[in-house]
Amino acid sequence: MELKGREEIGSTFGNTLASYNVVYHINGQLQVEINGDTATGTAYCQAVLADRTDGTSHQISHEGVYYEDEYVKENGKWLIKNRKSTFSWVDTRDLPQE
Repeated sequence: MELKGREEIGSTFGNTLASYNVVYHINGQLQVEINGDTATGTAYCQAVLADRTDGTSHQISHEGVYYEDEYVKENGKWLIKNRKSTFSWVDTRDLPQE
């Protein structure tokens, strides 16, 4: 999937994540190589998604994610110019029913 611009990215992720009661995005290490006003980097994360709000599923999913980024410095701020997401592993389990 290729997304461009803040609106398209925000809408897509917002709609996807809205189907969960609990969402955590735990950031891990970040490796960056700076070259003037541009940079490249890899960010490692764990996403935790739990309990769909539609009532059809009671599960928790842990997902290992890494992002390959290109950054640019504009007006004194570092921005993500391009990001490629890779979901390297997923562990989904049923939650206990009450």
